[in-house]
Amino acid sequence: MSQPQPSNLNVQVGSNVTLSVGATGNELMYQWRKNGQPIVGNPTATTATLQLTNVQVSDSGVYDVVVSNSGGSETSDPVNLTVTSGPVDPAPTITDQPDDTMVSVGSSATLSVTATGSNLVYQWYKDGMPIPGATGPTLTFPMAQLSDTGDYYVVVSNSGGTVTSNTAHLTVVSTISLIDVAPPTGTTNVCTDTAIRITFDQPPVAGTSGTIRIFRADGTLVDTIDMSNDTVPGTLVPGTQSSKSIGGASSMFNYYPILIDGNSATIYLHHALDYNQTYYVMIDAGAITDASGAPFAGINQPNQYQFSTRTAAPAAGKNPLVVSATGAGDFCTVQGAIDFVPTNNTQRRTIYVRNGVYNEIVYVRSNKRFITVRGETRNGARIEYANNENLNTGTLTRTLFGVDAADFQLWNITIRNTTTKLNSANNTRQAEAFRGNNDRIVLNRVSLYSFQDTLLLQSQGPQGAYVNESYIEGDVDFTWGAGTVFFKNCELKDVAPASRPQSYYSQIRNPQGKIGNVYVGCRLTRGTDTPDNSAYLSRIDPDDFPYSQVVWIDTLMDRHITPQGWLINNPSLEPVPANYPNIKFWEYNSRDITTGQPIDVSQRHPLSRQLTPEEAAFWRNPANVLGGWVPNLQGTKFDFDGDGAADRSVFRPGDQTWYLDQTSLSYQITKFGLSSDVIVPADYDGDGRTDIAVYRSGTWYILGSASGLIGTQFGVAGDVPQPADFDGDGRAEVAVFRGGTWYTFNLLNGEITQVQFGLSGDVPVVGDYDGDGKADRAIYRPSTGTWWYLSSVAGTQNAVQFGISSDVPVPADYDGDSKTDFAVYRDGVWWVLNSSSGTATTYQFGISTDQPVPADYDGDGKADFAVYRNGIWYIASSSSGFMITQFGTAGDQPAPGAYIP
Repeated sequence: MSQPQPSNLNVQVGSNVTLSVGATGNELMYQWRKNGQPIVGNPTATTATLQLTNVQVSDSGVYDVVVSNSGGSETSDPVNLTVTSGPVDPAPTITDQPDDTMVSVGSSATLSVTATGSNLVYQWYKDGMPIPGATGPTLTFPMAQLSDTGDYYVVVSNSGGTVTSNTAHLTVVSTISLIDVAPPTGTTNVCTDTAIRITFDQPPVAGTSGTIRIFRADGTLVDTIDMSNDTVPGTLVPGTQSSKSIGGASSMFNYYPILIDGNSATIYLHHALDYNQTYYVMIDAGAITDASGAPFAGINQPNQYQFSTRTAAPAAGKNPLVVSATGAGDFCTVQGAIDFVPTNNTQRRTIYVRNGVYNEIVYVRSNKRFITVRGETRNGARIEYANNENLNTGTLTRTLFGVDAADFQLWNITIRNTTTKLNSANNTRQAEAFRGNNDRIVLNRVSLYSFQDTLLLQSQGPQGAYVNESYIEGDVDFTWGAGTVFFKNCELKDVAPASRPQSYYSQIRNPQGKIGNVYVGCRLTRGTDTPDNSAYLSRIDPDDFPYSQVVWIDTLMDRHITPQGWLINNPSLEPVPANYPNIKFWEYNSRDITTGQPIDVSQRHPLSRQLTPEEAAFWRNPANVLGGWVPNLQGTKFDFDGDGAADRSVFRPGDQTWYLDQTSLSYQITKFGLSSDVIVPADYDGDGRTDIAVYRSGTWYILGSASGLIGTQFGVAGDVPQPADFDGDGRAEVAVFRGGTWYTFNLLNGEITQVQFGLSGDVPVVGDYDGDGKADRAIYRPSTGTWWYLSSVAGTQNAVQFGISSDVPVPADYDGDSKTDFAVYRDGVWWVLNSSSGTATTYQFGISTDQPVPADYDGDGKADFAVYRNGIWYIASSSSGFMITQFGTAGDQPAPGAYIP
């Protein structure tokens, strides 16, 4: 116990007197006494500090305090208080107050006070409690610890009275040091949707106190992240969460305001910043800590960390929009680009995501149609987040990437929900990687990762979703929804561990009159520790969803699929067709993934059945599943960077070099080919990017953007190379036209096709004239000005007279209806027979000596009129207006003119 000071106190009538005692122990109780009797009527008489106000002569006496707990009691030394009406020593005066102090853990710190007066006595307090032994003008901390953090003041007294100092805050902080910030301080041209990344010399931890504040340069506060305000308290979602609006959704999303990666802490704001503004960042001590919990000292000066946003937003019609995690694009986040797309959008808008990791929740509202999100490479462009039912309750908000808009497409990208399989209560929870809730949604060559409910798709009408050559990983109902969905050539991987092995590939809840999910040519694989006989093709509660339809055709299965194959949950009746006639659990040609031999289906559930070959042929056709709609999976021609827009590009025979002016990536120079080669650029590996390729006397040399170098012998000298995607899988087949005969070689399966269509002297003009997503063999016959094409839909030969013998055929999709239009170029005039309207239009653009190079340069889904003239490109963009670009020299061969005769 520290004794009350001083032992004798003389004060004038009307003074205020403070007596305090310091004591240690558990559950202490205090009782101040006067002349041996407990003081009553004064609430401070049962605290460590006794306050006597406006004292009178009658208050004179001997004061002490009894401190007690269950272990016993102790009485302090007495203090003699004398109250007189005559003069006493002047009360103390503080001339120098203690100051707020910050000190690193283990370092020394001092709080001090300077006071005038006679016979001064000092008592320091921490957080309102007297500190035992702290009875001098200086309070010293030889090796400050986190527990020393607090508010301190000192009471100075003598026989004339007492005075209390100002409160000084002692902050004990970590030795953690800031070594880098991004965007760097002083940087200009910063994305308005930037995050703030702070790198330290050791791993940081998101704190639970203090704020992070963003100010404009004029001092206006624009955002505050309060790390003490957890929007999802409890242990199921550890750490501090905040909430914000995403994509204009009707509900707020909970999110992590700070994410830690190694030695870096990335701070995510509640909203985008404004253009053409300078901002500074302030971080309180405690908002970020080190691993021991010691707070980072923070950023507390406006000039310590500043940056400026770019002066203006992208042009309103810019297409594609480029997203770059490094800040080198139009936006730093996918959501930022989606927000920029205007509401009630009516034209295809491409968002090109450069390689990088994007930690964000993404949402596309229903009024933002016709958006395509394309990754630079499938494994390099990654959107990741741990969103789930514990963090955000409900289907709308718990998904990592949610889409409520029709006509949305996702290409060449990875979506990984990083939610762990089990939460702290050892329970699973729903954690979709992707949710699509509208019509004509396409997932093309994407990778989706989660555990429970990885992919949720459900349409509003018959034209649902198409999932092509994608990888889907999970364990519980990891493809689910109300249909209608067509899967083609996908891998679905069960990653259920041996400790919790049972898994379900699907749970489809389509209502009456609506088609469910159809899977064609898919592979069902498993994790390394997933046991045999542990997985089901689908499960359903037939009383709740009596029309569930799931169809597996031409499936390769591993032996983790149970012999029963299908699971019926909680039926009220015996689960046989007579009781549940509308359950459509169908299967055809299931084979062992290792041997290729047919699966033994003799033990399949009685509610399932095997299809006939004729039935299987019907359901293999996506048009029969998706209400007649089949998406075009071909990438944009002459699009070398995969952003959906054709690139200005040339081959220079003189130095055997390709020069690519890529719309969304850097300028590229690649030496490939010989001066005498025929250039044959196309997307041979199906990654949505045109590949550099040449044809040399019957040999094809392809520099695949995904597959690398390919060389194949197909054709003879004199053949006309015509690579195209004849089977609609998004990959160009190697093909040549020889005197009226077409020879095609499928690089994927080795299949060779020979078709007689045309005559010697005809000009091959491959295109998708019937709009089914497959290239049609076609010729232009100059002698009659007639076009002939062999429809891949109907197998019929069709003829259209359009042109004269001297015309240059320039087929392309000029009206954006996904059908190739018959078109010719004649002395600077373009003649187009629009497939959408059946009307012919003309357009004067170019001169007779120009080389026509039509392509979709603005990425809006319509081919643009364009000519190449001695290294200069003249483009009449269908969305961006007239453009002139110098790229190339005289003698160069423009890639978009490769198939123009």
